[in-house]
Amino acid sequence: SFNAAISACEKGGAWEKALQLLNVMAQSKVDFNTVSFSAAISACEKVGEWDAALQLLRVMAESEVERSAVSFNAAMSACKKGNEWERVLQLFHLMAQSFVESDTIACSAAISACEEELQWEKALHLFSLMLRHKLEPSTITYAAVISACEKGGECAKALELFDIMVQLQLEPDTIVFSASITACEKNRTCDQALCLLHKMGSAICNNLATSFLRV
Repeated sequence: SFNAAISACEKGGAWEKALQLLNVMAQSKVDFNTVSFSAAISACEKVGEWDAALQLLRVMAESEVERSAVSFNAAMSACKKGNEWERVLQLFHLMAQSFVESDTIACSAAISACEEELQWEKALHLFSLMLRHKLEPSTITYAAVISACEKGGECAKALELFDIMVQLQLEPDTIVFSASITACEKNRTCDQALCLLHKMGSAICNNLATSFLRV
């Protein structure tokens, strides 16, 4: 089927071929569906073709094809890869306007955009909305919101979020550790910075050991 062929293009990153298949579907008067477009958008996302991804999302609306969280997330991810942070936020708002329910992936992408745009208050607001809607923040989410707070000079809040992350038994990554250590530096809490530096070193060693055992 066309959907299977487009999905194969997605997995191979053959975005141009995926677009060609959509054109063939149109010429053959085969009905488009959400799966067809979402797979094509994901193919564009894999190679950072954000402009093509956005165009497909527009065509979905014009063709009255239902846009899903998967299609929006793929388009947002494509914009992230292209450093089109303002477009990521626009897509997040469009998602809500289109009555498509946001998930952890979409919220994390929007918070990352806020971090890059130095909008720490908006990042915190989105993070609060996630919790209010019972969405579970991921390590990526925490990395973005902690970095946003650190860049915005809200160091105490960044460290508070780090503590919550640890309490939830989420493993901090290098980005989280680096932002938290910088927050300690700005907050003049030297002992805490040294403690975090030690934990980061231990985490890196554990990850290397795990990787070695898998080989």
